[in-house]
Amino acid sequence: MKIAKKEQIANLQQEKADLEKANRELAELKNHFERQVKARTAELEERNRQLRDSEIEAQKYLTFAEAIILRLDITGKIILINHRGCQILGLPEHKIVGKDWFANFIPDSQRDFVRQIHNKIMGGEMEAHEYQESLVLSSNNEERIIYWHNIPELDKQGRIIGILSSGQDITGRKKMETALRDKQALLDTAQEISHIGNWRWQIADNRVEWSDEVYRIFGKPIQSFIPTIEDFKEFVHPDDRNKVGLAIKASLDDPNLEYNVEHRIIRPDGTERTVREIGRGFQDDSGKPSHMIGMVQDITEQKRIAAALLETETSYRSLVENMSSGVAVFQAIDKGEDFIFKSINHAGARLIDVDAKEVLGHRVSGVFPGVKELGLFNVLQRVHKSGSKEYHPMAQHIEERLYRWFENFVYCLPSGEIVLIYEDNTEYRRALEELRKSDFMFRGLLNAFHDPLLLFAKDRTIIWCNESAAELLSTSLKSLVGLSSQEFSNKLCSNPNSCIQPLIEESFTNGKSGVGRTTSTTNNSILDIRTFPIFQQEQGSVSHIILTGTDIGEKTYIQEQAMRSARLATLGVLSASIAHEINNPNNTILFNGPVLEDIWRDIAPILQQSKTDENSVNFGNLSFEQVVEKVPTLLADMTQSSRRIQRIVAQLKFLVRKESNDMSETVDMAAVINDSIGLLHNKIQKMTNNLILDIPNDIPKITGNNQQLEQIVINLLLNALESLPDRSCTVKITLGFKKHNESLVLTIADEGCGMDAKTMESILEPMFTTRADSGGTGLGLAVCKEFIVRHQGAIHFESEVGTGTSAIVELPILK
Repeated sequence: MKIAKKEQIANLQQEKADLEKANRELAELKNHFERQVKARTAELEERNRQLRDSEIEAQKYLTFAEAIILRLDITGKIILINHRGCQILGLPEHKIVGKDWFANFIPDSQRDFVRQIHNKIMGGEMEAHEYQESLVLSSNNEERIIYWHNIPELDKQGRIIGILSSGQDITGRKKMETALRDKQALLDTAQEISHIGNWRWQIADNRVEWSDEVYRIFGKPIQSFIPTIEDFKEFVHPDDRNKVGLAIKASLDDPNLEYNVEHRIIRPDGTERTVREIGRGFQDDSGKPSHMIGMVQDITEQKRIAAALLETETSYRSLVENMSSGVAVFQAIDKGEDFIFKSINHAGARLIDVDAKEVLGHRVSGVFPGVKELGLFNVLQRVHKSGSKEYHPMAQHIEERLYRWFENFVYCLPSGEIVLIYEDNTEYRRALEELRKSDFMFRGLLNAFHDPLLLFAKDRTIIWCNESAAELLSTSLKSLVGLSSQEFSNKLCSNPNSCIQPLIEESFTNGKSGVGRTTSTTNNSILDIRTFPIFQQEQGSVSHIILTGTDIGEKTYIQEQAMRSARLATLGVLSASIAHEINNPNNTILFNGPVLEDIWRDIAPILQQSKTDENSVNFGNLSFEQVVEKVPTLLADMTQSSRRIQRIVAQLKFLVRKESNDMSETVDMAAVINDSIGLLHNKIQKMTNNLILDIPNDIPKITGNNQQLEQIVINLLLNALESLPDRSCTVKITLGFKKHNESLVLTIADEGCGMDAKTMESILEPMFTTRADSGGTGLGLAVCKEFIVRHQGAIHFESEVGTGTSAIVELPILK
């Protein structure tokens, strides 16, 4: 028992010792693990710090990189984008990340194609494009060109999970490349048009660079070979090669000496051309010639033209001598303090009433009357000093009336001589002053109208309006001019379907007057809108439209409105005639008359003397005999046109003057009828070929108001013309005298459509019209009745439907 107990104690002690040993080993192992954990922890902390530093550096790169950094997942959703990408797209990062790249930032034109490529890459059907250009769309719909570098992104198993792309914005570079190509194309075009090419000779390797135009000048296909200096010399005409070689050598020896030579070349097809070359040689640092740069111009045509000009110099001198304009050449003396005559042509001497031979060598101040007082002498001095041409009109007046008007054009020749070309345009200026007075009165009349009045051009824009139109819209005249008809309609009316625009279009299209009604938004007034077409005489098309509006709410002024509307209706009909009758004959007089008179007066004797059967020639497709026969007739026609202008202007001035109520004037009704026919000349020519006048010579004059009587004739004649179905129908005007009651009887009969009994009953009532759809106002006959009553006369009508109408006016001869 004691032995067993001892063994137990020994075992326990051994176990204790083993346990203590195990504890010591465990403690050592714990210390070892703690050291390992501490070291690993420090290592992980260092790696985390490095990772954070790398992330910071990467973020800095993403933020400040000039390239777009873009990461897309397999569906095309944006996972990452840097600061530059946000700038390009114009959105902050949080509004970009998570969105579909293709749906939001690729233009419609490329969206399907780019998405298809992406899907194929994600599906492994094709390799990623490492470099490509594509468009991206910013938030303001601006398209930018991006040059992309694409790298597929793989997971640990090597599967494609997205694309990482970097892109450079090359929009500016593309624009610069396009601009550079455009400039090069412009340069090539300019060289081709001017026949000027440029070249460069590299002396070291004997290589010559030609622009495209140089190849064309030398007759070789563009860029067909690289020439050498020997190739160039082969083109040079053999007789000019020595001259060209010396010029090249001189420029290379002295860089300050310009290479400037004119020589001939022979093209491969054997044709000979003349060129001018200008260039300069350059030297390297050692003073050795390195290269030459220059240009070549084909001056063959210039040389030909110069030769032709030289050959025709005598002809031009003869032409100047026979010009209708005065031409004088002066030489400056005393450093421009005075000038002497060197030459003067026949017309110039005639215009200033001198002998051409006697004034040569004399001072201009002693020959040309008024040259200093009227400022021409100062002009001569300025042109002599500056070399710039000047225009100087001179006007002489006597008792506030234009006496003479000269148009002077002063030039300085390269020789320093002064050339004066002058024309006597006195008659033109007088006519212009009369036209300006007429225009002033005409515009004054239109501005005096209470109703708004506007003139529309063929492009449907307002080119003139009266003050009433501006007042209607509470704006200025300048703000209305230039508006389109639609813009004017929008300003005037609240209704978008206003009648104004359709009326204007219908008048321009169909050439008919139009009538409509609208409400003004400015003052809620109800306006009767009327349009009146103005026809262009030659083409017969509508060139302008007159539009007016009458406030029909002002009933207390109905009579005044009626009278004014009637005047306006007449004015609309007359405008085309007035415009044509003033412009065309006046242009004939101003530009053709004086020229033809002077040319014919000076040339006819020369032509007659030089005419032979052997040298028969044509002038303007006319034979010599036809010219002799036709030219005097042309001159006579121009004189007749001049008189016609004077009559029309005088009639216009009378028509537009302020209406007078003076009933004590002595009136010649025959003259009133003739004046009315003159004013309606264009309308008559358009409506009928048969206007018959039956006016005896012994018709007595009556007492009344000339202007009102003329209005009566115009209105009745217009009604007769408007009723004609075609130009073959007749209008007859008869003027007779009744002795038994001492009265005149005016009858205007037409072969028009006629009137039924019901129309006859209402014809003289105000506002009654059968032509409302074509612009009839219903006021013309009412005005006639009013004026006839003022003259104590009477009017009645005789009419039959389909046959015609006769208007009979009886006017007593009041004492």
